[in-house]
Amino acid sequence: MTVKAFILAMTIFGQQSNLPVERMEVAGEAIWRIASEMNVDPLLVASIGWVETRWNPKIKSRTSDCGILQVNLRYTKFTCKQLQNIEIGVREGITKLKIWKARFSKKESRKKAWVCHYNGGNRCYTRAKRYARKVYRVFVRLKKLSSVKYSGYQRGEAANGI
Repeated sequence: MTVKAFILAMTIFGQQSNLPVERMEVAGEAIWRIASEMNVDPLLVASIGWVETRWNPKIKSRTSDCGILQVNLRYTKFTCKQLQNIEIGVREGITKLKIWKARFSKKESRKKAWVCHYNGGNRCYTRAKRYARKVYRVFVRLKKLSSVKYSGYQRGEAANGI
């Protein structure tokens, strides 16, 4: 998969929800670059970002989660304003995801399991399991979109057949 295929998949996926193309392109480029640097699947990071905020870095939850990947302020050195910067928010979110992966991947090798812990903490409660299933469904859809070859695609236009 190339960065173009990845951003195209995010753009097509987001257009199905009428999101601004600029948001998807900026988020896609940052997610691709940072996830690749940190050896994490960019599709997984994009899937978490979609479920958390629809790739909107300005979202702040009522439980003090901020940024595109909704990092909780209790567990980071950054402020909410800093996490709303896509670069910082994605990097910090991936750092937290890698902590859960390292902690639980020996027991539970499936991505769905440690994504559940990313959302639910030490235990995968029912709500966190639902969250992990949502992320996985988005992951599968993005993976399909990124593997299809689109010819004649231009920025800002949906590809034919989608």
